[in-house]
Amino acid sequence: MLAIVSIYFTVTGDVQRLLNAVRNLGFSGGVVLVLVYAICMVILVPGTILNVGAGFLYGTFWGYVVTIFGCMLGAVLCFALGRGVLQGWVRDKVAEHGPVARLCELMGTSSQMSKRETLTVVLVSRLPPVMPFALTNYAFSITDVSFPVYFGGTLFGVT
Repeated sequence: MLAIVSIYFTVTGDVQRLLNAVRNLGFSGGVVLVLVYAICMVILVPGTILNVGAGFLYGTFWGYVVTIFGCMLGAVLCFALGRGVLQGWVRDKVAEHGPVARLCELMGTSSQMSKRETLTVVLVSRLPPVMPFALTNYAFSITDVSFPVYFGGTLFGVT
């Protein structure tokens, strides 16, 4: 328990330092936060604290804009990496996570689904907190889902 509390305060302190540095950069800080958000997604770090931090730094509207851009950039990077160099790793990682593995099984039949049905599955998969968002990005990369359908479903699902 002590180790978990110690890790929490270390990570929280690091995030606080990051957010303070971003605040001092002004507009460029928003760009930095978008890039940090995307990198966190690629390495499977949840972005929730960055969402909250962006809201505190930039207000509701601009914080939302920054997090959407970071989220979408991260989603596109995960999808591209999963379709390319990380495909084997993604297959192994997805197999370890039950709900995401079942999602991949369902999407394995996406060639038999209409684009609208596929888009609906991508969109709905963004809603429940049961499936880690970043891992789901990778999971879609090893299915037959086309990039435009994936991008559209993700964008509408996170907004």
